[in-house]
Amino acid sequence: MIRFGAFTDTQADLVREQAAEEERALVERAKSHADAFEELYSRYYGKIFSFAYRRLHSRELAEDITADVFMKALDALPRFTWQGISVSAWLYRIANNRITDHFRRKGQSGKGVLNIDDVKTLVDERPLAEDRILASLRRREVEEAIGKLGEQDQLVVTLTFYEELSSPEVAQVMGISTNLVYVRLHRALKRMRRVLERESAQ
Repeated sequence: MIRFGAFTDTQADLVREQAAEEERALVERAKSHADAFEELYSRYYGKIFSFAYRRLHSRELAEDITADVFMKALDALPRFTWQGISVSAWLYRIANNRITDHFRRKGQSGKGVLNIDDVKTLVDERPLAEDRILASLRRREVEEAIGKLGEQDQLVVTLTFYEELSSPEVAQVMGISTNLVYVRLHRALKRMRRVLERESAQ
């Protein structure tokens, strides 16, 4: 059924297919044209940096990791083969591997409480209406609930809701099956819900 102002499933699928085909063409051009790789860099730098920053809580480390991701991508691009998954998922996987290596070298886990003040919220410098304040507080509670999850649960939630990757893309980044993505996401959301319910009851 078509609803005014909304895509049908068929229209949404068509948009995704067109975007995927455009990205595939861009990747193929980037293998031999520097300007096309620069376009890939411009398109995905901010996303990869944000992902790294959320995991590392350090601008300097996030910048280093992001730069390394694109250096590795540039080196590996001639061997990149299109498998129906977006190139962004490939970049996220490189970033995730580098971040995991960093924590392993430091003897740390990738689990940590998010720095709420450094994450985008609905708050700005203008006077806040009541609904904006409530929305901001709720966002803060959600961020804190995510911070209480285990490393892999944090990762699946971050990739799904912050980075807006599809389940097959999340699976590629994490190196697990799509079915396991669904299981982990469901488990993570249940744990977050319990945390939020406990805090609301206090």
